[in-house]
Amino acid sequence: LREVISSEEEWRVRAEEVSTLVDTLQEEVSASRAHAKRLEDDLVIERHGAAEAAKAHTAAVQDNRARVEKLLAQMQEEVTTREGEVARVRQDSADALAA
Repeated sequence: LREVISSEEEWRVRAEEVSTLVDTLQEEVSASRAHAKRLEDDLVIERHGAAEAAKAHTAAVQDNRARVEKLLAQMQEEVTTREGEVARVRQDSADALAA
């Protein structure tokens, strides 16, 4: 039972870490969107070099999006792994108690 409780506590800590990472990623996305908006406004004001600035902006947005998607996938995988571990520990404990 202690092992189950310990495992659940570890899972909760990991879940909190994942939640913090998601919050951080959401903040990064918001900052990226604000930055993208500023870049778009600058493009309207400064017509010189607009094609290069737009290309750089697009690359930056795509890079940020890819990074966020990769991190979210990694976090989801971690959560799934932890959930599986908790389920296995619970089953092992139930089996041990039944025996």
